[in-house]
Amino acid sequence: MRDNRSVVRLENFSPGEWLCRCGCGKDTDERLKLRVQAFLYLLESIYKQPTRCIISGPARCTAHNKAAKGAANSYHMGMDGKDEGPGAAVDAVIQRNDNGIWLTIPKEYLANHAAATKLFGGIGWKKYPAEFTFVHFDLGPVRWF
Repeated sequence: MRDNRSVVRLENFSPGEWLCRCGCGKDTDERLKLRVQAFLYLLESIYKQPTRCIISGPARCTAHNKAAKGAANSYHMGMDGKDEGPGAAVDAVIQRNDNGIWLTIPKEYLANHAAATKLFGGIGWKKYPAEFTFVHFDLGPVRWF
């Protein structure tokens, strides 16, 4: 790291949350981590309540993406869906604390808030069944799905 850069603490996350679940060590792009943390700060200001984020789908290597039945060109593997460099997508469940009770923020609300911030390229929520409470965020081109 260059000496003239500031360090931003990802206070809502532990380092292991961003890693491929197979244990290979593939990590998520630092830019995406910062954007998700910034998004949580924004949500706390909107809802006036603490928020937390559960990364349900972090970076993926090719083998894990195949096992997870991910798209062949998934941004979870890296930019442009190639298994090169860090993962460029995460699936996340975001909750707010309402008087000690953690409530999942509806994915359509999250998608609208995320689109307004312009922090993310792809925002996926429509194509997933209702019982899936996560939203997909990535660094790819701007699109909704």
